[in-house]
Amino acid sequence: MRVATLAQFNATLSNIQDAQARTAEAQIKISSGQKAQRYSGISGEARRLVSFEAAHLRTARFMENNQRIDGRLQIMETNISTIMDIATSLRADLISVGSGAGTGLQVDDTASQLLREMASLLNVSVEGRYLFGGGVTDRPPVDLDDPAFLPPGSTYPSAADTAYYQGDSTKLTTRADQNVEITYGMTADEPTFEKTIRALHLTATAVSGDQVDQARIDEALGLIGEAIDDLPDLIGRIGATRRTLENVNAKHDDFQLYTEQTIADIEAADITLTLAQISEDSTVLEASYATLGQLSRLSLLDYLR
Repeated sequence: MRVATLAQFNATLSNIQDAQARTAEAQIKISSGQKAQRYSGISGEARRLVSFEAAHLRTARFMENNQRIDGRLQIMETNISTIMDIATSLRADLISVGSGAGTGLQVDDTASQLLREMASLLNVSVEGRYLFGGGVTDRPPVDLDDPAFLPPGSTYPSAADTAYYQGDSTKLTTRADQNVEITYGMTADEPTFEKTIRALHLTATAVSGDQVDQARIDEALGLIGEAIDDLPDLIGRIGATRRTLENVNAKHDDFQLYTEQTIADIEAADITLTLAQISEDSTVLEASYATLGQLSRLSLLDYLR
């Protein structure tokens, strides 16, 4: 007969199983680097962890959207800079014609080509979205072949004509942060663009046979001079919006570093402490196995001896 009671045996066995479970859990902590694999394992900090994880994901989405908007603005900025080059080239040609150094036919053909190039720049699309059409993003905003867009008349100065524009007046906005909304971009009917297009159109229609309509050339020169003065402002507006997005994203970067560190602090296991716990549980297991073995072998005869 055993001296050890069943209750003592079961208690020892239960302690062994607990130590084995703690050892297995500790080994998972070491291999994963995390305190627990489920929120229930860190019930005291689970709510805080979920809150930081949600904030991290939300901020990541803001940053991704801001970068997408900045990419669009960068293309717009580049295209406006190219329009500035077009305007500068046209002014040089017009000055050349006015001084008699150039021919009307050359400036006529050149203006026609530059007009089409400018339309292409304003009809740029990214990811299926036309950038200069306001809220109308599914079709090109500039149509030089629209019947409503006719060559300027013979009365000078000519009137502003935005009949080429197929977009709307919607100002695009983006939410760059929880409480930060930014208006961005511009439309192809901006007065500066209209002046450039009208100057190109006047120049392209200034030649009839071998005759140059000097009045058209003169007005085109005045318009393109105004456009050249104003185009840097458009580039500056785009640049200012990009700087705002950059500043917001810099704050997002700082916050992401903070949330990532906090999440890591909540989730990360203390490897040194975990190894110490494994060592302690191993010692307990060895002692428990030895005790269990002795209890299993112990008899009344051994007790009486």
